[in-house]
Amino acid sequence: MIAADDVIDRLSKRSVNNYWNPYTTIEWPQVIDPGKMWMDAELLTIYGTEYMETFSEKTLIEISKWESVNFYSLNIHGIREALVEVALRVDTPEFQFADDFLHHFLGEENEHMWFFAKICKDYSGKIYRIPEIKMFEGDETTPEERDLVVFVNILIFEEIVEYINMRVGRSEVVPPIIRQVNWLHHLDESRHVAFGRRMVVLLHQRLMSAAPDPDAARARLDAHIRGYMARSIDVLYRAEVYRDAGCSDPFRMRNLLRQHPARRAHHNKMLGRAIGFLRDQTILGDGEVVL
Repeated sequence: MIAADDVIDRLSKRSVNNYWNPYTTIEWPQVIDPGKMWMDAELLTIYGTEYMETFSEKTLIEISKWESVNFYSLNIHGIREALVEVALRVDTPEFQFADDFLHHFLGEENEHMWFFAKICKDYSGKIYRIPEIKMFEGDETTPEERDLVVFVNILIFEEIVEYINMRVGRSEVVPPIIRQVNWLHHLDESRHVAFGRRMVVLLHQRLMSAAPDPDAARARLDAHIRGYMARSIDVLYRAEVYRDAGCSDPFRMRNLLRQHPARRAHHNKMLGRAIGFLRDQTILGDGEVVL
């Protein structure tokens, strides 16, 4: 049993003090200016490749729109999965130490799912169906392993989201509604990331104390993290996005971009903080993470 934790208690109080109501705070325009990018060029999956030089401004705007819709769709599906896993654990004896924050988390993430779905439906008319990223891989056999994997996955997901939210939320090129939603989401996600990091530390300590073979458990966790990070990058590259943006041969384009050597630096930027944190906590080994 994990004891009460001062860090999580402080974050729970901050959830109350910093709460904002999305249903009354956000003012939704009828339309989004069709001449504006939905995210900055350096966040596009084509950035750093020859496609940036060959596509017209109109095509770049279309790609930014549909890549944003894909990003918001990933949020919707990722949040739904996190809600299910957290709801299974809240108000159980094993998670009593974090109950207050987990209740705030469930409420806030449900609201986030609502406004991301609204952006998709109101301004693009669709939410992309996302290929499943399995919560568990391999043979996690103990409750301690499963609990840790849940919160490691949530942390990795939120680190990618936070990377994009912060930049779009400060952007001077995107429409005001896009900037506002990303910035407001960042305000909550920065707190969720801090909570996720603390949970991962505590649950990792519990796992290492309970595991009959800590080295084997550590190896399984390391392999899972590497695979989950790679799959989290994979879903940012979608043939459907390039097709909806009017690009020819979108499946070939997707495969070329996903393997493009210039893209690896951007993948490492998105997950650099998560990789550094997990290594500092000896949760992730020193070998190269192939993204």
